[in-house]
Amino acid sequence: MLAANDPRAAYRQSNFDARVNGGTPQDIVVYCLDELSLTLGQLRQADMRGNRAGRSDAITRGIAILTALEMGVDRETELAASLLHFYEGSRRLLLSSVATTQVEAIEALRSDVIEIRDALALARTLPN
Repeated sequence: MLAANDPRAAYRQSNFDARVNGGTPQDIVVYCLDELSLTLGQLRQADMRGNRAGRSDAITRGIAILTALEMGVDRETELAASLLHFYEGSRRLLLSSVATTQVEAIEALRSDVIEIRDALALARTLPN
């Protein structure tokens, strides 16, 4: 039913289900960071095309992903403060891009998100 109405939403939901069901908390963080990097890319593309609705959707989705990541931070770990600072700064950047996309800053953020995602994905594969 969902696929008939919005194929992208159906794909996104099936991708989410496949990656999250049975995944560890670290798997879910990697998934969220992957989605955030894709969303930042979509923001850039929408901005280049002058697609205001696409920009708005990407900003909204990015903020939702950042909120989920922030809610999942274990405040007892030594990295908690750094992660929370990074997520808050990222959220502020997205919010400040509502009127005008800060292209260079968004591209730098996307690069940082990909680097963090890749490091976490690699850490998952290393023996304890």
